[in-house]
Amino acid sequence: MRQRNFLWGAAVVVTLTATLTRALAQGPPPVPVEVAPVVERTVEREIRAVGTVEANLYTTVSAEVEGAVARFDLREGDRVEKGEVLARLRRTDLEIALKEAKANLREKEALFTRAEHDYRRFKGLFEEGAISASELDRAAASADAAKALKESVEEAFRKIADELRRTTVVTPFSGYIVKKHIELGQWVDEGGKVADLVDIDTVYVLIPVNERDIGKIRKGDIATVTVDTYPGRIFKGQIAYIIPQADVSSRNFPVKIRVDNAREHLLKGGMFARVSIQYGKPRRGLFIPKDAVVLRGKDRVVFVLDTSQVHLLRIETGQAREEMVEVVKGDLKPGQEVVVAGNEILRDGAQVKVRRKGEKTR
Repeated sequence: MRQRNFLWGAAVVVTLTATLTRALAQGPPPVPVEVAPVVERTVEREIRAVGTVEANLYTTVSAEVEGAVARFDLREGDRVEKGEVLARLRRTDLEIALKEAKANLREKEALFTRAEHDYRRFKGLFEEGAISASELDRAAASADAAKALKESVEEAFRKIADELRRTTVVTPFSGYIVKKHIELGQWVDEGGKVADLVDIDTVYVLIPVNERDIGKIRKGDIATVTVDTYPGRIFKGQIAYIIPQADVSSRNFPVKIRVDNAREHLLKGGMFARVSIQYGKPRRGLFIPKDAVVLRGKDRVVFVLDTSQVHLLRIETGQAREEMVEVVKGDLKPGQEVVVAGNEILRDGAQVKVRRKGEKTR
């Protein structure tokens, strides 16, 4: 009985050993993966940079005369049009002075008209020999004095009228109030700040362009602008200014992109913006799905399918387009297939069970 059990146990050991030996010889089971092809696409040559949105105009409106604020109805954030009343200073005294000056002017105009009439009458009498030359000279002197007095009063009237006009503070351009410096009843000195205005009908995006790329762009080149505030929204612009002086520390040249913002005023001063400027003729580039790229330490790698086996390939990536990324360095060819799912656990030379991207699992 013992001998029979021993023989049975030995047979089991031999069978298990043989099974294990075959499993070890066959290696680990294939890893299920999904693959997608390497594709070739047309790529625009472009320069990418990040910058800041700047307003077209930003100014502080000041008072031209001193006085107490009698009216300032607008608030910060309000839209104003060019020539619109921004604030009024107290003007009662000036209005009274203007009425007095106007009455005085009418009086002096009447005196001048009478003196001019007398001079013409005396001139006719002189020509008829009815009066002497001295009498004509006195009439001419009276007319000249009346004229000088009228002109002096006219100048005084214009000064008062101008000062009265300047008690009304108007906007120099269309835009938005971004800060008020005065309030109702407050005294403001001549030249004192009233409000800060900003014009964003047109905006500029200021970006730095490296000295290696500055020669590739020209004034008038088309640029696309995106901001985080409006995901997926693209704003079109043109290069307006290329500043011919680089920052000595970075060797970057300031470049300003003009963007029409009048319709919706979506772009605001100070926004962070990303800019792409296209230049030259398009080129061809190789693209793979972003999911194909695996980080291994400092390297970016992909696994390239070879029948039922994969090989690890180190690559360098470039620009991204939707779900694809360009391969700028790496021995890839159009039509090759790379692993896009299951690649996190793969090793070079691993056996795989393939499912193409888009196919249903069998």
